[in-house]
Amino acid sequence: MTKASQHNFVRGGLTLALIVASTLTFGACNRRAPTDALDAAQNAVYGAIRARGCADAEYAEAERLLAAAQAAMDAGEYDDARDLAEQAQVQAAHAERVHLQNFPCDEVDPLAGATDDQGPNGPQERTSSLASGYEFTTVYFEFDSWTLNAEAQSVLESHARVLQSDPDVRIRVSGHCSEEGTPAYNLALGERRARAVKQYLVRMGVGSDRIGVISFGEEVPGGGGPSDRRAEFEVR
Repeated sequence: MTKASQHNFVRGGLTLALIVASTLTFGACNRRAPTDALDAAQNAVYGAIRARGCADAEYAEAERLLAAAQAAMDAGEYDDARDLAEQAQVQAAHAERVHLQNFPCDEVDPLAGATDDQGPNGPQERTSSLASGYEFTTVYFEFDSWTLNAEAQSVLESHARVLQSDPDVRIRVSGHCSEEGTPAYNLALGERRARAVKQYLVRMGVGSDRIGVISFGEEVPGGGGPSDRRAEFEVR
C-alpha cells in the first residue's frame, strides 16, 4: 500500500469514526429522560384529585398510568415513559369529566373539610387538631422518584384537612434523598419531592403562600436507604 493509500485509509477511518460518534450523540440527545412529560402528567393527575369522589375507578387508572410512567423512566425506557405519561394526562381529564357527569354522588368529596361533631345540643365547637398535638407525619418516596404513592397521598390528605382547620398555620416542606447520586443531583431531586408535596396540598385546598419548600438533598440523613427518601414538615 502506497503512502497516499495509507493516508486515505486512515482519513477514511477517522471520518467513519466521527460519523458513528455523531450518530450515537444524536441518538443520546433524543433519548433524554422525559421529565417534562412526567411533570405534566403529575400535574394533571393531582389536579384531578376530586375525581376520586364520583369517578374512583377512572381516577385510579390515571394513577396507575402515572406510576407506570415513573417506573418506565426509572428503568431507562424513555419512549414508554413518555407514552404512559401522555396516557395518564388523557385519563386524568377523562376521570374529571366522569366525575362532573356523576356529581353529586354517594361518595364523600375527598377535598371536603372535616365537619363539626354533633352533640346533644347541636354542633360542638371542634378544638384545632394542631392544638390537640397533631403530628405532620413524614412521607416517603421510591428510589430516584418524586411520585407520591397511595400511602403518601393518604397522609397528605390528613395534613390538608388539619391545615384547612387552622388557616393561620404555615409549614415548610423539606425534601431529602439517600446518598446515591451526586450532591447536585440530590439537591434537585429533593426540591422535586418537596414541590410535589406542596403541589398536592395546594390541590387539596391549602393556600400556596402557606407552604414553603426547601431541599437538603443528602445532607440530613434519616437512617439510611429508604428512610432517607422523604419529605418532612416543620410548622412555622
